[in-house]
Formats: sequence, C-alpha cells, structure tokens
Amino acid sequence: MEALLSQFTFLSDQALQGNKNFDPSAMEDLMKLFEIESYKAWAALELVEEKQVKGAEITMPILSFDQMGLKDDLLRGIYNYGFEKPSAIQQRAVMPIINGRDVIAQAQSGTRKTSMIALTICQVVDTASREVQALILSPTRELASQTEKVIRTIGDFMNIQAHACIGGKSVGEDIRKLENGVHVVSGTPGRVCDMIKRRTLRTRAIKLLILDESDEMLSRGFKDQIYDVYRHLPPELQLGNCFRGQK
Repeated sequence: MEALLSQFTFLSDQALQGNKNFDPSAMEDLMKLFEIESYKAWAALELVEEKQVKGAEITMPILSFDQMGLKDDLLRGIYNYGFEKPSAIQQRAVMPIINGRDVIAQAQSGTRKTSMIALTICQVVDTASREVQALILSPTRELASQTEKVIRTIGDFMNIQAHACIGGKSVGEDIRKLENGVHVVSGTPGRVCDMIKRRTLRTRAIKLLILDESDEMLSRGFKDQIYDVYRHLPPELQLGNCFRGQK
C-alpha cells in the first residue's frame, strides 16, 4: 500500500507554551499504522525554536475568526455559540486544515479542540450534497457524541446534517439517518466499521478524516478497526489527527 501522507502539519499547544519536552516521535505508532515514512513538521507556533522540531516552519497565529475567510453563516454559528476569539489551537490549526493540509495537532482537554474540529469541518463541507464528506473517529461514545452536537450547533445556520454512529444506540436509527443523508459522521471505530461493512455508510465522497485523541484509540486497541475504516476511504484523503500526548 502506498504511504498515506508524505508530510504533516504538526501543531502543539505544549510547544507554544515553551515546553522543552515537546516530542514529535509521540506519533510513531500512527505513522507505522498508515505506513507513513516521513513528515514535514509545521510547528505553526511563533514561540517554538526551529531546533525543537526538525524541519519546523514557524507561522503566525490567526487572532480573529473574521480573518479566517470563513463562510458568513459559519461565523454566525461561531459567535452564536459564544466564542469571541479563537483559542490557541484554533488560531493555528483552522487555516492549515481549511487549506487542505494534513495536520497533526497536540492539544489537551479544555483547549477548544472539539470546536476547532467542528468549525473546520463546517467550512469544508458542501451542503448542496447530502453525501458523507467528513468522518471523525473518537475513542469513546461520549466524545463522539459531543463532537456531533458541537458540529450541529456551530453549523446550525448552514443546515449541516451530522450523525453520531456509536455503540449503545440503535443500529436501525443509524441506518435510517445515514440513508436519509448526512454531511458528517462522528463515531467510534467499531460502529463506524459496522456501518461501512453494511454499506449503509457510503464513503465515496469522504474527503476529510479526523482521528480525535488518536493516542487514546491506539491504547484502547482500536488499531485494526481504524485501519479497516481507512482502507475503505478514497485514496485522495485529507487527514487530521489530534492527540493529547503528555500532560
């Protein structure tokens, strides 16, 4: 199988804060999973010294949502949600993802990571098509459900249709929702795998795959299921990967 990516955008809220223990090798397991041989690290953090991240490119943060070129209805959703300005991870991760970069982002809880995922997905989705265009995999039902709710809330003025495919919910409900057509699916690896194998979750239009808390998914033994999902996705795929790393 050909390598999925040849380069990544690497973002880290820890590096932003001057953490000298910032370690890009934390993603070694994921790189092996997708047979990624190398990546180009984009720190996108103005306070990071280039020697901390080999090959890093230092980019300036975007300090205002209005400067990101977002759709008007998406901006309405963001401000209606209560956000006034982007968080550190939003300042650095939104634009690379919107511009089609493959991104690895290291961010702890409380950094607005979930809303960063939501607003980038809402920006890239074509609402004229009711096919699934973005897929988010999460290690827990709770996180997958939370992400789906944030996407629907921020994307409310755009009429973004999202659905959570998670265990513990009715398979029949998943089938009905997916057959009616949604733009985004947020789910756990097992249930998403099941929906793909049932040919209920059609993957031909998926252009963005987000692995949320990928290190947690790997530690929980989801490696084979993640790869099983990936091999059903289109070859021209953009990857966003968020992991928590060391606290």
